[in-house]
Order: sequence, then C-alpha cells, then structure tokens
Amino acid sequence: MNTKIAKVVTITSRKGGAGKTAITSLLARYLAEIENKKVLVVDFDGRGGITSLLHKEPVTRQTPSIVEIILETNQHQVPKESFSQALIHTKLETRKNWRKNRGSIYLIPSRPDLDHVLPGNSKYILGAALCGLELPEDYIILIDSGPDSINVQMSIAAADVVFVPMKLSKQDVHPTIETFKTIFQEQKDKGKVIWGGFIINQDIKTQREEYYLENYRGLFKRFEKESGLSSITDDLFILLRESRIIRSGNHLVWPMREDFLESSRQIASTIHKAQNTDIGEFS
Repeated sequence: MNTKIAKVVTITSRKGGAGKTAITSLLARYLAEIENKKVLVVDFDGRGGITSLLHKEPVTRQTPSIVEIILETNQHQVPKESFSQALIHTKLETRKNWRKNRGSIYLIPSRPDLDHVLPGNSKYILGAALCGLELPEDYIILIDSGPDSINVQMSIAAADVVFVPMKLSKQDVHPTIETFKTIFQEQKDKGKVIWGGFIINQDIKTQREEYYLENYRGLFKRFEKESGLSSITDDLFILLRESRIIRSGNHLVWPMREDFLESSRQIASTIHKAQNTDIGEFS
C-alpha cells in the first residue's frame, strides 16, 4: 500500500441493521483514544445514522456534507473547499471518560439528498473524492456505508481494506454473500481493496449460532482456496459482543469496556497489517 496518504477503511453490508454504524463509531473511538490517530469518519448513507451519533446538531439542506464533495469531484474539481466547509471536529475525545491523548475524531456528515446525487456517477467517484483531499498518513478514513447497492459499491471501490458486519441469521445470509461478492469482484478488477473479514455483531451463546459460524468458516475458507481470494488474516471472523451500551450510543460516553477494547484491537490490527501489505500481491 502507498504509505504517504491516509488509508481508507470501509465498514459495509447490503443488510440494514447489521451494525455498520455502531462498529464504525466504536473503531473510531479506539483509533483516536487508544492509538492517538486522527480519524475522519465519512457518512456515506443518506439516512445519516453516524452523523446523528457523532454530531448533535441537526442536519438541514444547507448543511455542508459529503454531497457537495461528490458534486465537486464530479465536476473534475479537487474538493478541498467543500471538504473544509463540511468538516466537523466532533471533540468527542474531550469527554471525561476518554483517556487524554492526541487523537481526534472528525466527521463528514451526510444528507438525505445523497441518494439522488449518486445514481449515474462512476462507482469510483467516492474514491476519487477522498484521494483528492490528499490527507496525510497520520489520518485514517472510516467510511460508514448505507446498505443500498450503489453506496456499497462506491464504498468498497474507495477502500484500502473492507470489513463486513453480520449476524448469524437466515436474513443475513444473502445480503452478506452479495456484499462479499462485490468485494471479491473489486479485488479482481482493480487489485486494490484488501479483504479484512467479517465482524460478528452478536454473542455466540447457542449451538445453533456456533453451527452457523462454523458453516460460514467452512464456506469462505473453501471459497478462498478455490477462487484465489486474497485476505490478510488467518481468521476471517472477528467477534463483537452484542450490547445495549452500543445500541444506545453510550459506548461513546462511558469508559471503554474491555470486551469492546479487544474487538476493536483485532480490527485495528488487521488494518495495520493491511497498511504493510504490498498491494501488488492483490493485482
């Protein structure tokens, strides 16, 4: 990977409610609080879930957002002016339950009209926009994608490394596999995106859940072997304990719990490994 510009990490799934926003916000906190990173969170969902989680001010039609950055890029302009207008310093790191450090979380918010702006654009428009910002390597960019096909495709095409949240249910199987196919196709087309793995967003308490997980492990290990899929981890599944604290957003207010800390550490470790991987291996 190019080590001179910010790395882009996408959290995406075709399944709504899989945990994209919760995981993105938890990872942002970990990277800022524990690893002292400057984290730019890009809300790429017209529903604006992570915008409302990280920023308490209401979003209006006049709020500068990712929409202006996409429009400016579409006009073959470098979107630095629209970026500076849209950029929000969340100042979450100043909360009393956060460790004092040099990390910060910034946000590019979204608006509902994003859904009307994306159709007709190249799937690489988001990647071009983020590349045009030329953020230095001491930043990490996290994309929280909407579940619609176009948002998922653009978020994957923009990424250096991709994670897919999922739950072990029948409803998750089809959208999860469709998301995975998009990642694999992008890897074949461009050789850029690195597959980080699945984040299991629930407790594994029953034999049925263990059975689902083992089936998934077998399925994707066979696919990896037969297709030539390139990944950077021995275990494609990271377990995140399901929690009311996360669902309520209190993981951004209360002290970081040890189980959340460990899951975030595993995700971050995969990101750092991706940063040190020669992209030529995936071409």
